[in-house]
Amino acid sequence: MRTAVHTQAEDEVVQFLTEQPTPEQIVNFRLSDVVAERFYELVHSDRERELSADEAKELETYLYLEHLLESMKVAAHRKLQARAS
Repeated sequence: MRTAVHTQAEDEVVQFLTEQPTPEQIVNFRLSDVVAERFYELVHSDRERELSADEAKELETYLYLEHLLESMKVAAHRKLQARAS
C-alpha cells in the first residue's frame, strides 16, 4: 500500500480555494517562498541523485499542483477576458 506524502503546498492550495477566490485572485496566486524553495531543492536533488520514494512522491505532488494551478489561471484569464468583452 502506498502512503501519501502531505505537503505544505497542498495546505496552501486548499486554504486558498476554500476562500472562494475571484478570477483576479486566482491569476495572482503564488505558492509561498518556502514551498518554492522545497520544490527547487527536490528538482536539484533529482538531478544529483535518485530521490527517495517519499521525495519522489513529494516532487510529483508539486508538479501536479503546478499543473492544476496553471490550468486554473488559464480558466480565470478566459473568464476575465469574457467579462471585459
